[in-house]
Amino acid sequence: MKEPPRPSADDTRHRRKAIVLLCIVYGLLGLLLLPWPIASFTAIFFFDAPTRSLGDEISRYLAAFAIWLYPVLYGVALVWSLVCLRKNKSFPVITLPALLPLLSPPCIYWHFSADGARHDGSFR
Repeated sequence: MKEPPRPSADDTRHRRKAIVLLCIVYGLLGLLLLPWPIASFTAIFFFDAPTRSLGDEISRYLAAFAIWLYPVLYGVALVWSLVCLRKNKSFPVITLPALLPLLSPPCIYWHFSADGARHDGSFR
């Protein structure tokens, strides 16, 4: 039985689909860069409260670095996707780097959620 052809960026239909998807995804992720200067400044206030334990300190650094590194992750992912598109890689390979900037919001959510760490610093 003959295998169906893998979609690659050589095919103009898949290339166009990849370009449209990249524009939408990176456009939406780029909107998060607008409040980033304010968020990066306010991230220094994570360190104002007294440290209760090692877990508390780790979660503070994790949340602060998640905010501070968002533009770097966005830039690396965008360049990586464009390089893969230029090298005619497959559609999943082109769109996969878009998940890289999405690592920051779960880290911040984990920091601010009640389930992330208890007040005594121990993890559940």
